[in-house]
Amino acid sequence: MTRFYPLPTAIPHLPAGMLALCGIALALLICAVRLCYFTDYGSALPVWDQWDGEGWNLYRPLLLGTFDFHTLIEPHNEHRIAIPRLIAAGLFQANREQWDAIPLVVVNALIAGMTYAGFALYLLRRFAAPVGLVLAVLTALCALLAHGWENFLHGFQTPFFTLLAATLAGIVWTSTARVRWHQPLVCALSSTVAVFSLGSGLLLPPVLGFVLLLRWRDEDGASRRWLAVTLALLAALTLIAFGQRAPLPLPSVSFEKLLSAAAVLLS
Repeated sequence: MTRFYPLPTAIPHLPAGMLALCGIALALLICAVRLCYFTDYGSALPVWDQWDGEGWNLYRPLLLGTFDFHTLIEPHNEHRIAIPRLIAAGLFQANREQWDAIPLVVVNALIAGMTYAGFALYLLRRFAAPVGLVLAVLTALCALLAHGWENFLHGFQTPFFTLLAATLAGIVWTSTARVRWHQPLVCALSSTVAVFSLGSGLLLPPVLGFVLLLRWRDEDGASRRWLAVTLALLAALTLIAFGQRAPLPLPSVSFEKLLSAAAVLLS
């Protein structure tokens, strides 16, 4: 037992089953509130990057029969959104090849609800009362308020939710779970989902590696062997991810233009 393992629950008199039911209820509440926002302010029509990023680059190849692995991992601006594309393609086929934002909005709300509810339960388990309870309530309020509304009113924003879920799951697992054979699998899965959700997901493998390095001195020989395997895997994923990262869509800027801009700012 080390300092990284969960502390007693912040609500010790609640059985584990009741705590799980509270988590499910919170997840459904968050999902319902976000769908209510969509009912009042959302639309089933495509918006913004959805026209080319989803319609032209994903659904069109699916309808023409030209969808392949290259289409899946093709960059979208500076991102590789393979995981969200898989979700969108599956919903497109399940919806009888009808382009409709509503199925994606529902899935996004479910992912957000499960992510925030799971993190709230983790806070209840990790911190003693009243700190854990206060943090869990704040997490729930953050999920229920309409901040970031443009992300849950439009279906094409799935990458934000898959990245958030993978990041929180990876960090919580690596910082609290016992180091055994499942540690490399969970780190690899969460890192892969993050890397293929948004460009900023490239940071998750080194972050997980740093968390595991902090645990090194508190683990015994057997656990250290699994830590070494996991760290090697994360290092390989980091090198591969940064080596295959999508190029930034930035215009070329000459040194003379930079000097001119600096002169304007300093004048």
